[in-house]
Amino acid sequence: EERQSIDELLGTAIIQTHVAPQPGLAERVDPARYPDAESYLQAQHELFFGAPMEGDFHGTDWRIALAEKLRGHLMFVNLLRTLADGPLPLPAVAARMRTSLPLSADGVQAEWEAVGLLNGLCALISAAREDDGAGGAKPFLSVGLHLWVRELRRMVCRVASTGVEAASAMLRHSDDLNPEDSALHLPLVQCRECRVTGWGAVQRAAASQVGRDLREFYNRFFSRDMDVRFYFPAEGEPPAGVAGRTLCGHCGHIHAGAANATCTSCGEGEPVAVFCPDTFTASANRTILSRDCPFCNASEALIIVGARASSLLSVVLGQTFASRHNDDAGGHAEPTANGESAGAQKVIAFSDNVQDAAHRAGFFSARTWQNSVRTAVAQTVAEHDGMALSDLPPKVARWWRDAEGGNFDAQRFIAEFIAPDRQWLGEFRELQEQGRLADEGLARLERLVAERLAWETFAELGYRSTIGRTLERTRTAAVGVDGAAFAQARETASRRLREHFEPFRELPTETAKALLLGILRRMKDRGAFRTPLTEAYVAQGGNPYATLQRNRALQDFGRRSALPVFPAIRPQARLAAREHGLEPLARQGRGAKPWYQKWVEKVLSPFDPLAATEYAADVLEALFAALAEAGLVARLDAAKTTAYALEPAHFHATTRTAVLAGARTGRPLVVAEAEAELWRDVPCLDLATQDSYRSSQPAQQTWFGQLYRQAAVRRIVAAEHTALVERDERARLQERFAAANPQPWEPNV
Repeated sequence: EERQSIDELLGTAIIQTHVAPQPGLAERVDPARYPDAESYLQAQHELFFGAPMEGDFHGTDWRIALAEKLRGHLMFVNLLRTLADGPLPLPAVAARMRTSLPLSADGVQAEWEAVGLLNGLCALISAAREDDGAGGAKPFLSVGLHLWVRELRRMVCRVASTGVEAASAMLRHSDDLNPEDSALHLPLVQCRECRVTGWGAVQRAAASQVGRDLREFYNRFFSRDMDVRFYFPAEGEPPAGVAGRTLCGHCGHIHAGAANATCTSCGEGEPVAVFCPDTFTASANRTILSRDCPFCNASEALIIVGARASSLLSVVLGQTFASRHNDDAGGHAEPTANGESAGAQKVIAFSDNVQDAAHRAGFFSARTWQNSVRTAVAQTVAEHDGMALSDLPPKVARWWRDAEGGNFDAQRFIAEFIAPDRQWLGEFRELQEQGRLADEGLARLERLVAERLAWETFAELGYRSTIGRTLERTRTAAVGVDGAAFAQARETASRRLREHFEPFRELPTETAKALLLGILRRMKDRGAFRTPLTEAYVAQGGNPYATLQRNRALQDFGRRSALPVFPAIRPQARLAAREHGLEPLARQGRGAKPWYQKWVEKVLSPFDPLAATEYAADVLEALFAALAEAGLVARLDAAKTTAYALEPAHFHATTRTAVLAGARTGRPLVVAEAEAELWRDVPCLDLATQDSYRSSQPAQQTWFGQLYRQAAVRRIVAAEHTALVERDERARLQERFAAANPQPWEPNV
């Protein structure tokens, strides 16, 4: 390593250029507005030097000329002098240099512009080269930009009467709490489907206080101990069978009854009104903790808010590999016809534990594969906006298989989209080891990958649409319903409810609309679409082991695997168990009320609470009959009963989305933009809240939405490289990792 002083680097160069004031500066320095690194660098060159880039972008002449231009640029010289004493945080660098930059008068806007200019300058410095004296080029300067991320470990928030929504904004690391702070801080739990949020703690039998020991809570939560309790802020009506309590935000004392001004136990804390649901379920002749949501009944949906290093790093890797600005291919990878690299990017990730390396390698590969699927679906939807869901899943595979979309040949299509849990297939192992596969085996493997991609498309838009960084939650795509068919169902349903149920003879059409919208949304979010696979699945009573598990293309389903769930009329108790894909429309016996029944009661209670409860089951049958006559749902035979499934031909995917929110809860609902007005004033789907969707606006594109729409599909293939790997295998791994033109299935992490 050779060090130069600033004066030695600048030599005799004099300052000749600076960034001139101009409108739209924030947009010009925003990398997200450019499709790739080339267009971004060209725009920054014109911004900084007032002239377009000259010469071939893939050559070195303009890069060598750029180094000389930078020596005479005011901002470059100021950056060197700012960093003369060592590295600084990016905001600190921007703050020191902003007086010499043509920034907006608005403080927040000026901050974004300053950071954007710094990013643009660093990109130009990274692209600049110097003549190495041997006919080649060497980097002008070495640029290092470090991102430090603290894992969200042992996160807690204060128990306060402001509620979880406000308190969660004060989410804190438990290690940062002041030991003298006596306020009660507990871990947050949240339903991953309906987003209801509360606190979690250990409350031993017969104890009147909750425990503060986080280690004990985590151990008992994951071991499904019965002493774990969940406390949700008391907003609206409690779920059926859920008791109301008060929890002191100071001493943790919990008791029944209304909240007083001060805690009766410690006399200092302010009690908080909470709902405390029973958290027990029977399993294998013993009682264990239930993590089902008491508000929406979603199975295994209550999770702890937090993120460990492996999860955060998998996100970073997925974004880095997918970015079209990542041209770190070393000049070796063969580009495809649309300009994408076949995937020569490489990363070395360090682990502080040798025993964890193999686990992390598999974790990275599995977690980032879903990003490739989402990118493929998002870009197919963008290209074929409004396509019916019956046509979209096979279209995704076809579009990425040929020159129309990804321009992938059969081998790369397989390597990019084969699921991590299917890499044991003999055909793929042969492809990895031999580098080629007979036509028959290649066609068979390609068919399996395409079938899995079609299933994942339905899952992404259906039963997994509310979990994680999905297309729906990132405002990238939404599912819409056929307007004419829905209008027919609405008119039929409103007429029959008025004619058949005397208490509802004056029922407005808008109320029938709300009932139908809620039912269709629930079915969509549960993945209740009719396909050849799901028809067989429903025919077996929603048993995945008898149907889906036998398909070589699909994943291995366990007891707690996410699965499509279909509404059914009085399914047998044995078939309605949590591991099967049927849920009843109305309560049977003494069981809890199903979501559909509670939805009808919530919507109709303002007209007649008693009639809403008494006629809920009959109203549901009338509503589903109207939907079936309009062609929106189909009746399916389901093991001695009848189930309902959405007809994909009457639903479509679109990138034109809108966001609605309740006036009080603020929880977003992403819908197709054309349906935003339909949802206005419809009661919130969160059954625990007495709120309605009041506002709607076109969805602002999120960062992840931009990533999915612009990203390149590049698969992360991670492999362990430690002393635990045998010497020959480790040497072979090193050789494959360092190859100039790697195959897409070779390790790159």
